[in-house]
Amino acid sequence: MKKRRDTQKKKDFGPKKIVNWPMRGVFSKDFWNSATGRFLLIVMVMGLGIFMRLSFLSADPPLNLSWSQDVNTDPGQYTSFARNKVLWGEWDPFGSPYLVLWINSAYTLISFLFFKLLGVGRWHANLVAGGLSSLTLVFFYLAIKKAINQKTALLATFFLSVNYILVMYSRNTFAEVPTLFFIVLGIYLLVLGLKRRGFLIVSGACFASSILFCKMLAIFILPVSLGVLIFTAGDEFSSNEGRINKWLPMLFFVGGLLLVTLPWFLIIYYPFSKTVAGFVSGMSVGMYGSPQAFRSISDFIYSLFSLGEVTRVFVSERYSVGTDLFFRMPFLFILSLLFLLVLFFKIFQVKNIFKNLKSCSKLELFFGLWLVVGILALMPWNYRPLRYQILLIPPMCALAGFCLFDFLNPPEVKNQGKSSVWFWIFSIPTASFFIFHTLSFFLKIFQKIVQLNSIIILSFFLSLPLTYIFYVVKRRKPFPLGQGYKIIMVAIVVFLVLLVQGGQFLTFAGNIQYSFLNASKDLGEILTSKAVISGPYSQTLIWDNQLGYVWHMFVVMTADPDLFRRYPITHLAMEAGGGQREQAFKDYPQVMMNAKPVTTYYLRNFPVEILRVAESSVNPEARNYQLSDFEKAKLLLEEGQIDSALIVLNRFVDEHPNNFSGYETLAEIYYDRKDLEKAGLFLKKASKFDPTDFSTHQFLGIIYFDLYNQKGDDAYRLLAIKEYEKALKLFPKNADLSDQLKNIRGY
Repeated sequence: MKKRRDTQKKKDFGPKKIVNWPMRGVFSKDFWNSATGRFLLIVMVMGLGIFMRLSFLSADPPLNLSWSQDVNTDPGQYTSFARNKVLWGEWDPFGSPYLVLWINSAYTLISFLFFKLLGVGRWHANLVAGGLSSLTLVFFYLAIKKAINQKTALLATFFLSVNYILVMYSRNTFAEVPTLFFIVLGIYLLVLGLKRRGFLIVSGACFASSILFCKMLAIFILPVSLGVLIFTAGDEFSSNEGRINKWLPMLFFVGGLLLVTLPWFLIIYYPFSKTVAGFVSGMSVGMYGSPQAFRSISDFIYSLFSLGEVTRVFVSERYSVGTDLFFRMPFLFILSLLFLLVLFFKIFQVKNIFKNLKSCSKLELFFGLWLVVGILALMPWNYRPLRYQILLIPPMCALAGFCLFDFLNPPEVKNQGKSSVWFWIFSIPTASFFIFHTLSFFLKIFQKIVQLNSIIILSFFLSLPLTYIFYVVKRRKPFPLGQGYKIIMVAIVVFLVLLVQGGQFLTFAGNIQYSFLNASKDLGEILTSKAVISGPYSQTLIWDNQLGYVWHMFVVMTADPDLFRRYPITHLAMEAGGGQREQAFKDYPQVMMNAKPVTTYYLRNFPVEILRVAESSVNPEARNYQLSDFEKAKLLLEEGQIDSALIVLNRFVDEHPNNFSGYETLAEIYYDRKDLEKAGLFLKKASKFDPTDFSTHQFLGIIYFDLYNQKGDDAYRLLAIKEYEKALKLFPKNADLSDQLKNIRGY
């Protein structure tokens, strides 16, 4: 890849007056242009990104991260088999048919090594993800520095370091995290391979690994990398060499792809083709249907402009909605699309298209193709949560960095010929996309709803003059602007990006919750060590205890009639209401009808119920499950033996003094008995164990308000207000909480 020259020249302003101030050198221009200054900048950029990824690793993902429940249910499944191996010496103690899907993932091997060295736990698992994402920053920087220059690399890496969405997903073991790591590592090796061809083999292997051992959705990166290599043929090597030598980079790269793909096909896919194909089919079209984008031209346009968001939100009525991705990173979105327009202008000149492609920076071309092809690959699917879209963040950050560096150091202006029709074919849709999401941004800010047809048509018509203005401006000599003014403008953009992205992180850090951690610890105490849990939330609740676990998602997978016969499942963890629960009753009515409720947790304010199915199971090992004291007490309560239940519960909390569910259940019993002071006492003990559970503070508020009504002491009303305020801070979008607080306040 050709390295662009840094056109910024140092100016000699003559001898400078020496000031005896120890920090003078640090704030001088020469310092930041020195090797020491730039190294300090690298450390600051990398350090900030790594700190954001590795701090509060046991905390819940923020409440506003995604509409999907994937942040509650999915991360644990990718590393759970490594947990099994470390704890019990077996990858899969219960013989899951889906072992082939997870045992051969990149996460399994990497997390196994981490767990062996550091131990098993939620913090340890999230450290694997945070570590991989931190390494992604390093190779992202090195690739751009090697192919472009250090200043551009610093800008782009800064944008990637502080990106809030990427940071939040990179702190959890989602498959997209190692996918990005292998892609970015592959790019770095690709950059090296254009000079030393042997690196291209490893580069191809990395890209293949990102697809086959991480996320199959990343298959769109193959046409991107192959396309760049095609344009590289005959460009990086002398024209005097033979055709075979010119195509050697492609052959080496494809060899690396095959080095990973062939063993994967022969050893993994072919022997288990039905299992793999069935799971992939179920996850892609089986659960949400065939892609709506391909049903008609209008559906395709709707999905393209909304990035598939409209198919999720509005099925029959087409209203405009901007994506969460672009809405949360507006400056990067704008800069990346502006640079795409610049790239199209560079390439699509009449009679010079192929020559321009060859002379264009291959890394610029790679990231441009990554963004365009990535959008086209993501937009058709009916299920496309925000975590899928983080695959678009690195190219946006890179293109934004390229855009700002070109603004600071504009390339030499050559006599531009007329642009070909291809410039308009590519630029008008890009400008339309740009205008659509810019308008959507303001519509979201002001909470306005507009029909999607109207805003798409408006965006198209506005794109025509915008593209023409851009074309005219680019053909003319740039308006002379002092370098000092340019630096100030770039500094403002960098500050705004930091303000938007860092502000979101500070909001998260100011309201951290630990519902996953606390519920997992609690579950390990209220069940016996022989318990085996399953269901969509089971993989979330095993990381801070040593309970057995069988992976099963009721909606995603075809019903297995022998599920409760083959596996010793004693408990299920599923949402208190919704599709998973309904499907479980439909698939296994006899088991579910006889299930016994054990407790309910609020995971990120979402109610998740623990049900015991041991009694209704046909598996002999499950039927022999011995109840814990807590479960015995709950069973006695169900039978109406309150006094006996109190005896067992008190014995339980004496043995487990830091338990949440035990104290909460005692509080419920005494509340039903109208012993409000005792109920409040036990509930405060429960709250000490998990102070971030909003329902505990709500319950305390109810108790204090009842005490106020009973005794007429206004101090209890003030305590009720205080507890409701805590609950509302933890669950700000709960309308019932807000209404109850208003009633207690009286306004």
